[in-house]
Amino acid sequence: MNLADIVKLMKDERLYTITLSFMSRIAAGDTTVIEQICSKNANVIYKEGQLTFMISGLYRHIVIENNELHNDPTSLISYEEFRHLLYNTDLNTQLAKKGYTIAVCPSDDTSGKVDTNWYELKPLLN
Repeated sequence: MNLADIVKLMKDERLYTITLSFMSRIAAGDTTVIEQICSKNANVIYKEGQLTFMISGLYRHIVIENNELHNDPTSLISYEEFRHLLYNTDLNTQLAKKGYTIAVCPSDDTSGKVDTNWYELKPLLN
């Protein structure tokens, strides 16, 4: 493994950890995180105990607006890399351990396109 591969792996792991932590904190009802997303981003919505988001909104919140990442510009990744990271990790497996999952929001106008669909963090059915 060369240095570029190691750096990419470290970035992916860090963003995965940040994303899992964000989702876990929302699932746990962390009011600090909820207040942050409610005030900043039209593509990440928390309403009536439900988080809905577009991947672009999640990217903006987790990557672009994350002060922790801005202190280390090498951690910034493109939207395409972020989307790829979400789809190629065990995020839903880890969230399932906390009783939650991420799914496409049911809607009559779901386009079937990853970039235009809305997603939701929702409790697993018992």
